[in-house]
Amino acid sequence: MSAEPPDAFPVEHEEHENHERYLITYADMITLLMALFIILFAIGQTDLAKYRRFAEGASAGGGAGILEGGPELVSDREVGAPVPAVAPAEELAASLRDHLGSVAGAQVAVEGGAVVVRLPSDGLRFASGSAVLPSAGEHVVGVLAAELAAGPGDILVEGHTDDRPTSGERTNWELSTDRAAAVVRALVGRGVDPRRLTAAGRADTEPLASNGDAEGRAANRRVEVVLLAPQDEEEPIQR
Repeated sequence: MSAEPPDAFPVEHEEHENHERYLITYADMITLLMALFIILFAIGQTDLAKYRRFAEGASAGGGAGILEGGPELVSDREVGAPVPAVAPAEELAASLRDHLGSVAGAQVAVEGGAVVVRLPSDGLRFASGSAVLPSAGEHVVGVLAAELAAGPGDILVEGHTDDRPTSGERTNWELSTDRAAAVVRALVGRGVDPRRLTAAGRADTEPLASNGDAEGRAANRRVEVVLLAPQDEEEPIQR
């Protein structure tokens, strides 16, 4: 009896499908999510005590004790207690209000970190259409100079007019610029560093009130002395 010849081609059995392959993807996803949550948890762990010490040191102005290991790292005051502080601009504004109280119509405000002193043309005793600062106006500027001479920051002096045309050939642009320059000259004469000063004329482009009546026009005729706080060039003060 002869043996049956072997098959010329072996029979290939069908491969079973792996139904558990999804577990690999699922495990990878779980691992990534866990890593994400760990990172978020680590980022969210802010040291509140250090933050409060930093805020206290910054408000003090000197910065001592802010960095760990500094001589005043731990304050005697309770951490988180409110630290009363008055901004230098507010202090200067309050002082100017006290000294300019006798000048009719004078206003002092803090706008965007800058101290703005608004002096009516009548308060500076400018004659109608004139840019000559009389002795009474010199006295007012002298009060300003006493406050500004020793401080830091640039000083912008702006002249403003109402919308009525001037007599003669001088325009409101020239009148407002000349009045600002007159105040600048007076400030320099009283000891303010000229390198800190800039004069500008705005004419009637920035009214405070309506030019439709005498009261509004009087409010618009003014000189503004703006003390700009020292700042980074990337963050200009907005007025």
